[in-house]
Amino acid sequence: MNNKNIIKNYKIEKLNRYHEVGEFDCGNNNLNKYLKEKALFQQEEQYNVTYIVRYGEDIVAYFSLFADSFRTKNNPELNTKYEFCPAIKIGRLAVDNKFGSIGLGTNLLDEITKKVIELSENVGIMFLTIDAYFNAYPFYQKNSFKFKDRNIIRKLKNKAKRNPYLSIQMYKDIRRIINN
Repeated sequence: MNNKNIIKNYKIEKLNRYHEVGEFDCGNNNLNKYLKEKALFQQEEQYNVTYIVRYGEDIVAYFSLFADSFRTKNNPELNTKYEFCPAIKIGRLAVDNKFGSIGLGTNLLDEITKKVIELSENVGIMFLTIDAYFNAYPFYQKNSFKFKDRNIIRKLKNKAKRNPYLSIQMYKDIRRIINN
């Protein structure tokens, strides 16, 4: 399998009932179960939209997006006078184990960021947010996401050992990306 070929030739499609998601396995039961049991229902309820990432017939990844409100109070680093700011949240992002470690997740974050920037031309959006699982925060940090609370890692380390689904709120400032 040519990794560069996957990165250059995957297709993103809105989830529909005809997608065969049963074989998808990212190694996280919560993320697998979401795609197989909840994603389509939540999409039909207009809670979020889930996108399937395909390479040929294989589902190599998926992500979901929805509207968010990002509370910026008490964080002068965010440089806004508003207490709540419009955002788009990445509800889920997962890459199938067979396609991990090839840069696909990073590439998808870049694609999502571009989509959000395009959308921000027509809709007020200041931030891209995610509630990252504790064990995944280094990946998001590597991809320019910042912690809403800089001291959060120290506070959550022991709790994360007991709860593998503990999450940390992270963000990207879309305004800074646009203005650079």
